[in-house]
Amino acid sequence: MLSELRETHDQMRAAIAELAGILSDASPDLQALARTRMKLTRLSGKWRTFVQCVVLPEIAEVPMDQARLLAELRREAAELAVAKADHIARWSARATEGDIAGYRLASAEMRRLLLARLDLEAAILYPLLQTIVAPGARRTL
Repeated sequence: MLSELRETHDQMRAAIAELAGILSDASPDLQALARTRMKLTRLSGKWRTFVQCVVLPEIAEVPMDQARLLAELRREAAELAVAKADHIARWSARATEGDIAGYRLASAEMRRLLLARLDLEAAILYPLLQTIVAPGARRTL
């Protein structure tokens, strides 16, 4: 399970970097931008589902201090999901094409939020998965 979570995190980081690379061009390739945004949306959904439906239920029985951290992760995941939905709704393909400078700023902030979330999950979940989940145990969706 830990290796699958790391792989999911790595895929997210790679897609985020790909998006940043496209947006660093003076005149971004809008087709590549659309493809990468779609890829990032799919990966993000897979990531959220895996963490919420597989990882967190697997490590539900932990000491109180760790249980508080997990509850905070759940709460922040919900907040991030709302922020992502708002971002996607605001920045349609048409809106992005019409205001690429505005999209660059909004995208930079969303990428920052996503990377911070990935780092937070890694800091909290990797150690828990190493110690709590039996080696070799694997549940996937």
